[in-house]
Amino acid sequence: MKVNISMETRETVDGETEVLQHQAFGILRKTSEGTKVSYTMDGVHHELEIHPDTESVLIIRNRDRERLLRYERNVHHIVEYETPVGSMELGFDTRDVVIREDLEGGADRMEIKLLYRLTQFGNPVADCQLRIAISPAQ
Repeated sequence: MKVNISMETRETVDGETEVLQHQAFGILRKTSEGTKVSYTMDGVHHELEIHPDTESVLIIRNRDRERLLRYERNVHHIVEYETPVGSMELGFDTRDVVIREDLEGGADRMEIKLLYRLTQFGNPVADCQLRIAISPAQ
């Protein structure tokens, strides 16, 4: 099923908050493992794996499962994050994962909220909130 994906990221660094917004179109698939949403953003292929039963979200960039981003409540996850100028170590201290499915307005609508602290080489960098809204494409 084709879907609209709306993302809002709030990053607070040294008391200053920046809000970034992105829109994308993608493909939603329901599998026995959970819901998967594939999309391309800024020339990078992404796949969200959404697991409401374990309240976890995985983000796989460029089909590289070894460098996936894992969001699970109270889990510290470290990854070598690829950037255009090389890779760098990033840590994700997930504080909360909220997944709401089949919202008012019809099935196949989802809202995801991820609260986490971003670290680099073990040092806190930013407090972040990522909101993802998924709805059927018109």
